[in-house]
Amino acid sequence: MRFRMVMPAGFGPPAPEKHPGIREDFRVLRGTLDLGRVNGKHVVLHAGDEFTLPPNTFHKPSNPSSSEPLEFEATLTPGHDA
Repeated sequence: MRFRMVMPAGFGPPAPEKHPGIREDFRVLRGTLDLGRVNGKHVVLHAGDEFTLPPNTFHKPSNPSSSEPLEFEATLTPGHDA
């Protein structure tokens, strides 16, 4: 499953999330994507960056900007039904 998301400035979920059995591949189209702490490392991606999140890994995707929207694509493999 692939989706494109636009997050307004300052938006993000209230708590970290994970997807059991699903790999998530991120590609930032514009803005900054803050994934929070991933396996002990703070992961921040900028336009043009790509990042693969292994299955069952906690992350907290958010837009840290106070003024600019964030646009990114995410591909979930094998898909959300797994």
